[in-house]
Order: sequence, then structure tokens, then C-alpha cells
Amino acid sequence: FAKMRAGDVLVCRQSTVSWAPLYTMASAVVTEIGGALCHAAVVAREFGVPCVVATGGVLSTLIDGEPLEVDGSAGTVRRLFPVTWDDPEDAKLLWRRDDAHNTHVVTPLAAEYTRYGSNYGMRRRDEELGSPVLARLQTFNGRSYSATKALRPPDEMSAHQKVALAKRRTLARRLRREWDERYLPELNEHYAWMRALSLEGLGGGEAASAWDDLWRRHRRAWRIHMLVTAGAYAVMDELADTYKTLIGGSEADAFALTQGLAITLQQLEKDLFALTETVRRSPIIADAIRRGAAVDELGARDPSFARAVDAFLRAHGEAGASGDHFGSVAWAEDPTLLIRAIAQRLLIPTEDPEVRRSGLRGRADQLAAQARTALADRPEDLARFEEVLAAACATGPLTEEHNYWLDRRNHANMGRAARTFGTRLVRDGVLRDREQIFLLYLDEVRDALRAPRDLSSLIAERETEQERWRRLEAPETIGDPDAGLGPKAGPTWHLLYREVQDDPARALRGAPASAGVARGPARLVRNLEDFAKFRRGDVLVCQSSNVSWIPLFTSAAAVVTEVGGPLSHAAVVAREFGIPAVVGTSVALSTLVDGEPLEVDGSAGIVRRLTA
Repeated sequence: FAKMRAGDVLVCRQSTVSWAPLYTMASAVVTEIGGALCHAAVVAREFGVPCVVATGGVLSTLIDGEPLEVDGSAGTVRRLFPVTWDDPEDAKLLWRRDDAHNTHVVTPLAAEYTRYGSNYGMRRRDEELGSPVLARLQTFNGRSYSATKALRPPDEMSAHQKVALAKRRTLARRLRREWDERYLPELNEHYAWMRALSLEGLGGGEAASAWDDLWRRHRRAWRIHMLVTAGAYAVMDELADTYKTLIGGSEADAFALTQGLAITLQQLEKDLFALTETVRRSPIIADAIRRGAAVDELGARDPSFARAVDAFLRAHGEAGASGDHFGSVAWAEDPTLLIRAIAQRLLIPTEDPEVRRSGLRGRADQLAAQARTALADRPEDLARFEEVLAAACATGPLTEEHNYWLDRRNHANMGRAARTFGTRLVRDGVLRDREQIFLLYLDEVRDALRAPRDLSSLIAERETEQERWRRLEAPETIGDPDAGLGPKAGPTWHLLYREVQDDPARALRGAPASAGVARGPARLVRNLEDFAKFRRGDVLVCQSSNVSWIPLFTSAAAVVTEVGGPLSHAAVVAREFGIPAVVGTSVALSTLVDGEPLEVDGSAGIVRRLTA
């Protein structure tokens, strides 16, 4: 009885009149046994609650927390998101929908990308750093969910968490050097191998071995990814805690101490600015872009512009995919995406990135000077502040630099390599289109490379399955609602945080992510197609983001997201470019109206609706 909540569907074997308090809370009632005049049916009718009885085996079939539609008139119970647990123990965890990375149904190979990527990397990281909490990622009906599982009894958890945190902070102190000298060179070697991949002249067994090698490199990249983020997130949290404890300042000001130091992101913005200015100085190209000319036509009109685009794509072409779903294309595969970004920037002059960065570093230096003044007569505290600040300035930028070098580049290179194998399977008569490889699981591709056979019927089944999954209503949580370890217990909370709202008609609350106050019209951006409607001075309202959204960030008056904490991708990128931001508002896309005027207070974490 204690776990019943208002609006739940009461599922039970049978009931009596003593269960009336639950009936008045329930949205519907379902029982295993009974008839039209059984206790459950009569009590349900008495309180006007839809009810279906005598379903037989419902308690062993349904999963606690899964969404249902109960039609008491038709006598049907429809499972809106049926879940099959590979391990029954997983049903005892609370699984949260991962809206930070995938907001739609993913393909089988994309699910494998997560299974052997981020899920594998988190497990190896937790083993190495001794976390008392195991982070999990899994796909149900094509939708991604995350969960955390306690590995220690509650009375031991705090002590083990302190030990694990100390290991993360120690890692942070050496991480910058290891990134520059070890991890980044290794990643570049993996990506070079992927780009050079060719299956010409390889037999089936050799091609299958190359497939396995590709995924071995993928696993290694994600093991690096999770070690890097473990240290980077830890030292940024440490900076915030230290600043608030010693200085009494805000978390937003603490994070501002490191803004402008993500050199790769700054370089991306500088190069995009330079490319746009090149177009601005060429009326012929600028006019052609405004009317939607194709990339080939632009190159034919001005070969120097074609060379400039090629140079940009060599440097940054593996960015540009708007989402994290495996198979989406980057700028290098579809330069039209880059041209669209330039077209938007041509509408209004863009601030020089170096001027912007100089201002950000000036404010950071000012905040640091104020802190030093406040601690001048407390030498031990000052020394502690200086040590943490130095570590954060060195390693903290990797909270988002990693997204460029790992998420975006690995995503692009793995996708390109997968299509190479897809082309091979088309040649062997296994598939009709290379994109169909994303509808297969890893083992199925390996088997098809070794022993080719027509998989047309399987592909048709998978296409039908994908369509069926897209019709399902994915709930925010599944599993045991009482099994959660708290909103900030797991290592992924920075990415998945959501603030509970109390008065969304007037204002939304979220995590204060990037200091400052700005006003502008709300521009709701849900996907790549929505990029085109964005204008300079708009408030970017989105689910979440990644570094490929930089062209929008640098044109935005402010940023508001539904998902994420102060170290999420959107928060870090907003700070890096000095854009006020509030993240983790939960309901921004479903509550705000496109074009309505907003005031975003990134210091207080408030989004005010000015017409409310």
C-alpha cells in the first residue's frame, strides 16, 4: 500500500472494501480474478474508476511502473511501453529515460554503440576507481535508459563514496598531462585507422576480423572517455565546493573561473567565424548561399571558397551532427549542414570570437583576484584555493573538449566505418542499401560478413519493429520507483538532471549554469530542421545539446534546456562563450511557446515568462 501514488493504476489479485483508500487514488484498477460483481468491480464503479477484472496472470506479466491504458468499457489493458528484463534483478532498479543523448528510438546497431561504448566505459571506470555505485545504460524498445545500482550497504555507502571521490580528484591532477601525451595521440591513431579502413581484397573472415577490431577501438575510446569525464567533472565540482566554502560565492561564478579555456571549442568558433567573414567579403558566394545554392555550385563559382571549406572540414568536419544517435552524419559527410550554419550567420554580424574570449578571461581574472583579496589573511585557505583553481583550469575544460574529441569524432568515424561494412554487405547480396546495416546487431553483421546470405526478411521485420517502437509512449522512468539513489547519486546526474517545477505558467526553475541575465524571444529547437528558424538574439530552448550546436550558442541571447546539470554539455558550452544559461528545467519545450519573450537569469537559475 505504501508505494501507491495518486494517478497509479492499481494492479492486484483481488481486493475488498478495505482497499477503498487506494481506489480513490488510482487512475484505474486491474485485477487477476473476479467478475462483474466482485468486490473490486463494485468498489471501482462506486468511485467512478475504470476497472478491468479477471485478467489472469497480470501480476506476473506487468512490470511495476510501466505505463498502461485501461479501458473499462472494452475490458482491455494496453501496455504502452512493454518491458522484458534480460536480468530480473534489473526490474529492482529505477531506470530514467536518457533525454540528454537520445530523444527518439534508436536502431539495433545504435543500441550496440551504447552497450559497447558508454555502458562499457562506465563499468570499466567504476571498476578502476572503486565507485560504490554502478552506472548502467540500457535500451528498451529502442529508447535509452540509465540506472544506478548500489554496490555497498547503505551504512557503508558514504565512506566508500569519499574514497572514490578522492581517487577521481587525484586522477584530475594528472589528467591534463595524460590527455595531451597519451590519450589524445591514441585516439587520433584509432580515428586514422577508421578513416583508412578498406575492405577491398579481404575475404569474409578477414572482413569479420576488421569488424571486431573496429569495435575493440570503440570500446577503448569510451574507456578513455569515462576516465576523462570522471576526473574533469570531479575537479569542477571541487572548484565549486571550494569557492562556495572559502569565498561564499555562487556556483555560477566558480565555474566562470575556467571559462574561455576550452581551446578546441574556441578554435572551432574562430574558424567558423573566419569562414563566414570570407563569405561576407564575396557578394557572389553570399548571394548564392542565401538562395540555397548547392555546395558544388558554390565551389564552381569561387574555387578559393571551396578550398576554404575543405580546410575547415579537414579540421572540424567530424563535428556537425546535431544529435547523438549513431548514424547521424557530420559536416564532412554532408557539407550542406555547414553551409546552413554560415547562412544563418550572414543574417547579422557575429562578434569576433577573440574579443569575446578576451572578455570572458578578463571576468575570470577579476573573480580570481577578488577571491585572492578575500583570502589574503588566510594563507592556508588561499593556498588551497590556488591549488584547486590550477587543477580546474588545466583539467576542467575537458568537461566539454572531450565531447569534440571523443563523442563527436568517434561518432563520425564509427558511422563512416559502419557504412563501409554496409557497402560490403550490399556487394555480397546481404543488404539492399548500406544504411540497413544500422538495423542489425553487432553479431549479426559479423556472421553476415563471414557467411553472406540475404537478410531482406530480417530487415523488413526490423523496420516494422522500429515503426512499432516509435508509436510507444516512453515513460520518464521504469522499474522500481523506490529504488532511486537520489537525483545526484550517480555519475551521470550532471547530464540527466531535471528540476521539479512549481509555477511553470510564470517562470521555470533550473540549475544556474552560466551567469548573466538576458532577454529575447524563445526559439524552440528540437532537431536539425529547427536550426534554420533560429536568429541572432533568440533564446535557444532545447532538450539538450552538444558541441555541434556551437553555431547556435554564439548567436543566442541565452540558453534554456530541459535536461542537464551545471556540468552538462549545454552548460559548459554556454559558459565557454559567456551565454547566460539555465539547464534542467524539465518542461521548457512542452511549456514555453515559440516566440514568447523570456528573461533568462543564469545566475539564479530562473527563466521568467514576461507575458505571464
